[in-house]
Amino acid sequence: MYLGFNSKPTYTVTPAQYAGAPFTGALSRTTGAITDAFEAVGTYNIGQGTLSAGANYEITFVDGDFEIYYFKGDGLSEETAYEIGTARQLAGLAGLVNVAATNSDFGDKYYKLTADINLTGTWTPIGTNTTGRQFRGNFDGNGKIVKGLNVSSGSYIGLFGFINGSVKNLGVEGSVTGSNYVGGLAGSVYGGSSSVTNCYSAVVVSGVQYVGGLAGTLSGNGLIVANCYATGSVSGNREVGGLVGLATAAASVTSCYTTSAVSGNQRVAGLVGYSDNYGSVRNSAALNPSIINTSDGPSGYGRVGGNSGSRTNNIAWDGMTVMGSTVTSGAGATTIHGEDVTAANAKLQSTYVALGWEFGDGKPWKWGGSDYPLPVLHWQEEGTYPALPAHLQ
Repeated sequence: MYLGFNSKPTYTVTPAQYAGAPFTGALSRTTGAITDAFEAVGTYNIGQGTLSAGANYEITFVDGDFEIYYFKGDGLSEETAYEIGTARQLAGLAGLVNVAATNSDFGDKYYKLTADINLTGTWTPIGTNTTGRQFRGNFDGNGKIVKGLNVSSGSYIGLFGFINGSVKNLGVEGSVTGSNYVGGLAGSVYGGSSSVTNCYSAVVVSGVQYVGGLAGTLSGNGLIVANCYATGSVSGNREVGGLVGLATAAASVTSCYTTSAVSGNQRVAGLVGYSDNYGSVRNSAALNPSIINTSDGPSGYGRVGGNSGSRTNNIAWDGMTVMGSTVTSGAGATTIHGEDVTAANAKLQSTYVALGWEFGDGKPWKWGGSDYPLPVLHWQEEGTYPALPAHLQ
């Protein structure tokens, strides 16, 4: 919440004030109601109240107004995005988006984080699966991190519950536990023009169905998840993936990686738990230490992901522990199990170049270097890389 003066109060003192003759009392204002997240927005009058200069002086007072508003900016463009810099403001965004009466004003605007945010207590996700209460806006994390995410129950949960818009340049850390449509960043991402780019999730995620380290589900012809990674462990019953639980309707996952341990009963995979014939995964890496699949046969899980769809230029660590059935060695870069890569070869840039991955300025990938000898995404900054996974050291 921010305050801004519309017209400033002024006063004059007659005769002129001299040292040792201070004002006493206080100004007053018209009070507004208090909501759960904010003091009520609006314009409020400032009055003289009890302000006094004493018996020997008179005050001529001209009152003024000040305005309470939710965020700086007007939210109409990326350049004038609403600015969010506190946990209270981020919670306020959820309160505005999740109510139909205010979603029409705040659901489809531009937002930008101006600082890392530390959440406390149980989080209410931004956006729901109810029509008119979804997050339809454009959220720029601006390279900042939301820490301390804590959701302990429900469906369509994560930092966002339901996205029908775009989220970029954002990191999320914490834990999420729920039932269906559960992810670190989002429970569900929907719509052909929706996207999640340049994001990471270091969230421990647990659910029942449609469970992913970054997102529970993706659905939309043209929907893109690109240049993202996940490191938190992921567990569920079915449609469980280290990055995404379920991908349908031609949603694509491009230039992503995960190092998450993943476990479930059916349709479990390192990157995308399950996808239909139209989804795609390409130029991505399943560097998971393990996939635990307790009931499916070979067609029900994969090191990279899914049951069907397009698979191009993907790799998987060949030492991955896979329970449920044996994954054939050397399955190939176009299969649900990905191209075998040893721990040693995973540390060679040539391994990835041979598959057509692009490194360098303006490209999706760059090389982590001697301290982190693995590919990293172009937006990751040296000194902030995740810990080198123990199984690849």
